[in-house]
Amino acid sequence: FSQLTQIIPNFIDEKLMHGKRNSKLTYVSKNTNFLFIGGLNERKAPLELLEAFRCLKKTTENCTLTYVGDGPLMDKLVEKCRSFELSKFVRFEGHLNDVSKSLNEADVFVLPSYSEGTSRASMEALYFGLPCIMRNVDSNKHLIMSQKQGSLFEHNSELPKLMKTFCKLKKEKID
Repeated sequence: FSQLTQIIPNFIDEKLMHGKRNSKLTYVSKNTNFLFIGGLNERKAPLELLEAFRCLKKTTENCTLTYVGDGPLMDKLVEKCRSFELSKFVRFEGHLNDVSKSLNEADVFVLPSYSEGTSRASMEALYFGLPCIMRNVDSNKHLIMSQKQGSLFEHNSELPKLMKTFCKLKKEKID
C-alpha cells in the first residue's frame, strides 16, 4: 500500500516564480492594482468581488482589478462589468499557466472565496510580497498573521472598505 501512496504537496516552485518583489506595496504610481486568481465559479465569489470593486470605484478613482482564471461565471462577469460601466478598470486575463507577471503588476491580492483549503494563489501572492485580502474561512487565518500580510473579512460588506484601506495606504506612501 505505501508504494502506491504518493503525496503531492501544495507548494510554490520558487524556480518558476519570476520577478519576486521584496516590498509589500509598490509605490510607483498612485493607482492600486487589485488581483484575483482562481476559478470563476460561485465558491470563489468573483461576482462579490466585482460588486465590492463597484462600491470602491464610487469613492476611489485610482484603482483597477484584474481577474486571472476561467470558469462558468466568465460571461456573467464580463456582462456585469459592462453594465456597471467598469470595463476600462477591469481586466480579464483568462487562465494563465504562469501568473508571475500578473503578481508582479499587482499591489493587493483579493480572494473572497466562501471556502478554501490552503490557496496556492494566496501563497504565491504572499511569496511576491503582496498583501492579501481574504475571507476568514478555513486555512486563510493561518496565512494572514499580521497586518503587513493583509486582512481577513467575514461579510461581503466589509470588502470594499478593506480595499479602500489599501488604496489609502498606498497613496499615503507615495505622497
